[in-house]
Amino acid sequence: MKITLNIDGMHCSSCAINIERAIKKIHGVKSVSINLIAKKGYIESEHAIDEKEILSAVKKVGNYKASIAEVEGKSEMNHEHNHGTIEKNETKVWFRKMFWAWIFTIPIMFLMMSSRVFGIKILPENVMVLLMLILSFPVIFVLGFNTLKSGARGFTNFYFNMVNTII
Repeated sequence: MKITLNIDGMHCSSCAINIERAIKKIHGVKSVSINLIAKKGYIESEHAIDEKEILSAVKKVGNYKASIAEVEGKSEMNHEHNHGTIEKNETKVWFRKMFWAWIFTIPIMFLMMSSRVFGIKILPENVMVLLMLILSFPVIFVLGFNTLKSGARGFTNFYFNMVNTII
């Protein structure tokens, strides 16, 4: 039995290796090949494997979105047509996140550098620290939630990738 997966959310070769390792642990899997660039996974098995088990193994490793594209030559969905649209949507999401991160980060930078660059202390130290904490909270815990979630999931399952090295 041959299965082709579509996998979104991989950022590095460690991501691909971790997904490959997780799928290889499934009983009956003969070989697995994950292509980071194509965002595809190719699985060969000795017998029928529950698709939910494969998707669960991928999700357990990190914040990846996997779907079954093809089983033994029968296409279940035309993902090739939708792949460009998905990438455009993902790019829009990242640009939106980056925009909002800068909206919160620029005031933090101004507060931190004002005394050094302009020689003016705008706020007392304790107020400035509190304001910087308040402004940084959405950047780290709202806009960066998926990164934190992926890192925590990988850390608890002992699958490490670029996200985990940042944490």
